Amino acid sequence: WAMKGGFGAGEARVSEGAIWAFVVTNCLGDVYDPASGIRLAGSRGKEGPLSTPPFLNTTLAVVVFELLLSREELLSLVPVVHSALAACIRPFGTLYDGDTLFLVAFGRIAPRNYLLLVEGIYHAIAEATTNSVKKASSLCGIPACVVQ
Repeated sequence: WAMKGGFGAGEARVSEGAIWAFVVTNCLGDVYDPASGIRLAGSRGKEGPLSTPPFLNTTLAVVVFELLLSREELLSLVPVVHSALAACIRPFGTLYDGDTLFLVAFGRIAPRNYLLLVEGIYHAIAEATTNSVKKASSLCGIPACVVQ
């Protein structure tokens, strides 16, 4: 009753460095392309969408910044990553999902424009999330995304 999720990567550049996002989806919610609004993958049944059993779902995300960011700055960006995932996965963060987010920074230059940083996070997360289902392959009768 499900569709195949998987692993996806995305990248965005800001003037001070790069942002990489890595997402693994096995989510309860449907995955959408936030740019087009097209539903790429999700729960399904014989007659259409159907919920999957609870407590078997998760989304994992790692966001790596080639930027100088403090622990406090990284913590302030967690809601941004959460919002970016929620733009792609609907519903996101349910009681039936075990979602986990990691943010890591290793750069030497601090970002100058917070809004461009937020935009970069949204782009990288959207690309990684959509790639996680677009690049998945069918397995054991579980279909994969057919929209490329």
